[in-house]
Amino acid sequence: MLITRRKALGLLTSLPFLNASHAETIEHKLKVSSRILDVKGKPAKVFSIINAAGKSGLDMVFGQPFKTTLMNDLTEDTAIHWHGLTPPVEQDGVPALPVAALKPGETRNYEFPNNKAGTHWMHSHLGLQEQRMLAAPLIIRETEKPLFDEQEHVIMLHDFTFRDAAEILAELRANGSHQMAGMTMGSDIAYDAILANDRTLDDPEIVQVEQGGQIRLRIINAAAATNFWIDLGGLNGELFAADGNTVKPVMGSRFPLGVAQRADIRVKLPQAIGAYPILFQSEGDP
Repeated sequence: MLITRRKALGLLTSLPFLNASHAETIEHKLKVSSRILDVKGKPAKVFSIINAAGKSGLDMVFGQPFKTTLMNDLTEDTAIHWHGLTPPVEQDGVPALPVAALKPGETRNYEFPNNKAGTHWMHSHLGLQEQRMLAAPLIIRETEKPLFDEQEHVIMLHDFTFRDAAEILAELRANGSHQMAGMTMGSDIAYDAILANDRTLDDPEIVQVEQGGQIRLRIINAAAATNFWIDLGGLNGELFAADGNTVKPVMGSRFPLGVAQRADIRVKLPQAIGAYPILFQSEGDP
């Protein structure tokens, strides 16, 4: 990902916390489907979780009841887990515990109190679907309006391979998860690419930010088997939340992020105009 700078257009003002007891109930709609992703010039069929606006995942406000209709548009069963939230067990997205998986063409309603603000995510809890990128952000904002004068950007990280996930699992079982020829360091699997919001290092996402502005990075490690180092390069950042929970701030330019973890990092940009790469490096990769 590349952060670039532009002239400031204005300021935001802080507003008080939303009163959770008077929060409006909004029904969200999600659809699990497949899509074709271009990775280094080659097509690959992966999964997605799309909202009514055609974007990935959900973005809602703390205090609003979690009310979502989920439709399975795949040709196979699926089950979605709301990672970071604490719904009733029958809505937690683990098949047969105690509810069956969502069948092709089936729609199911989910509704429960939403009491955990933060950077969360949703993903399949069935078979190897998560390894085929069946995941999406689940952002629960603290307030309806931003408390800070800052921009936000959500980043989903994936490790990607063109190989069939079931074939890889069979090899790992046969080899006892020992090293295989051509594997990357830090993992038992040789991945073809590391993706940040579906983009590779040779085609990075470019994010415009205000000159001298501040940006909150909501980073989600949705990889199947890869831990990452978040590298801010020449910038320093403040890690102030981990796995959706506020923590004592830690300053630095390099932070670890394990599989399924989330990190909220606040970065203040220099006054000088420039472009600043934000890199995500596989653990153990030189």
